[in-house]
Amino acid sequence: MALAAPAKSVVPWRFSTGSRTVTGWGSRRPAAAVSMANDATTTSARMYREPFTAGILSGASDECQREVRHRRIGYPHAVMRAAILAVGSELLGSRRLDTNSLFLTATLRRFGVDTAFKAVIGDHEGEIADEVRRLVHRFDLLLVTGGLGPTADDLTREAVATALDRGLSRCDELVDQLRHRFASFGIEMPEVNKKQADVVDGAEVLPNPQGTAPGLRIDVAGAMATVFLFPGVPVETRGLVADHLEPWLVEHAGEATTETRVLKIACLPESRVEADLEPFYAEFGRDGFSVLPSPGEVTLELTATGTPEAREAWFLGRDESLRRLFSSALFTDRTEVSLETAVGEALLAAGAT
Repeated sequence: MALAAPAKSVVPWRFSTGSRTVTGWGSRRPAAAVSMANDATTTSARMYREPFTAGILSGASDECQREVRHRRIGYPHAVMRAAILAVGSELLGSRRLDTNSLFLTATLRRFGVDTAFKAVIGDHEGEIADEVRRLVHRFDLLLVTGGLGPTADDLTREAVATALDRGLSRCDELVDQLRHRFASFGIEMPEVNKKQADVVDGAEVLPNPQGTAPGLRIDVAGAMATVFLFPGVPVETRGLVADHLEPWLVEHAGEATTETRVLKIACLPESRVEADLEPFYAEFGRDGFSVLPSPGEVTLELTATGTPEAREAWFLGRDESLRRLFSSALFTDRTEVSLETAVGEALLAAGAT
């Protein structure tokens, strides 16, 4: 039986102890759940949030739904999770780069959205449909680029309609707009371009002043996801992102933003740094933390998503712990400063050059 939607301040929780599970609504796990875990024979008990029954979120708020879908415990705030799917067989080769995904990731990051999945897929309708069907049930937001052109291998609209079990209808108004656009260049519109006026049932059309392929936005109520379809041409994607995705993110992504801080260590091998990090891992875990080696240095990267206050609280203990562990080897906390630059600045400050 589906539970009634709770007030906005509470979320569904699930406490699993291997063979025993307790579920309910609330801002915290009740003591009974903890007691039940203590009585269990397994020591692998942990609390996590997930949509554990079909239909449980019917009518629940967007914030509540994001909390349920959010599985990365390390973040100080429940965040929207996104997937990016780049469509185009040419992107699977070595001559064409998928620059759209990098741009989309940077955009999502500015709005505190966790890009948790990226993939490139060829122009095969069935495979695109299978991937879309899978992703809309795993993520809050799916951004699809490519496959909206007029040629036979542009199959994204058809694949998405199939994946979502929706129809595909030709919009006469869009056909007229396409004819007018071609006419403005003194060209008669080829018949194949009519395909670009096909719209997935229930989708919102996103006008594309940079090209002939409009974007689409589709809300998938049963999966609690929103899908954006963008053309593969980078300048067109960027225009549609500015005009349509960013305003949508302002409204739906909440107040959380993402911030990254770094500490750079000189002249220690990655394996030595990893060994010295054991006390840090024991206290704080590994979520939101990366070790990035490069010649002569290792960068420790901390990433938090949330309100400014939540981010600062999350960073505070972690930053202090890392500085204590590597005090003798730290040379900067600025991303743009390399080891060579830091040495040069130190020599200048000492008057040694």
